[in-house]
Amino acid sequence: SVFKDPAGMLEDLFGILELEDPEFWQGLAEFEAETGLSLYDDIAAPLGGEMTVALDGPIFPQPAWKVVVEVYDPATLQATLEQIVDRMNVELAEHDVEVSLSEETVGGRTYYTLSSNKSPQDLCYTYDDGYLVGSPNRVLTEQALAIRASGFSLTDSQDFIDRLPQSSHADF
Repeated sequence: SVFKDPAGMLEDLFGILELEDPEFWQGLAEFEAETGLSLYDDIAAPLGGEMTVALDGPIFPQPAWKVVVEVYDPATLQATLEQIVDRMNVELAEHDVEVSLSEETVGGRTYYTLSSNKSPQDLCYTYDDGYLVGSPNRVLTEQALAIRASGFSLTDSQDFIDRLPQSSHADF
């Protein structure tokens, strides 16, 4: 999917929230001061406007999903994710919830794994050519990278092409 840039979407959302709540900006300033995060600079600005989510294989017992998100500034996004994990652990400690973000380098590529002691599924991701590529585990993330590196795409799949509407309005 292609979206308006996330920073622009956030500005639109802030405009709506301001109309609904005249104290919105004060609340946002308090949130950002308390967390040390800027929703605009630390979360929205590093992201691009492209995102894809796919299910690959059976849904049970655990779905083999993949997510790809365009990222303009991986270093800022990664620092923000690390800060969010640290903050979550402070906030959730009293509920016996722990979130961890680990890092491992394999074949010269850095993979990050986000996990929780209360969740059966992890998020393993890496950055590649302007995108965050993630899945429940490193094997699926590596498969997604290998498929992209192979040059194969849906537009090369005759089976996919045969399933498109026969009209001239495929809308993509």
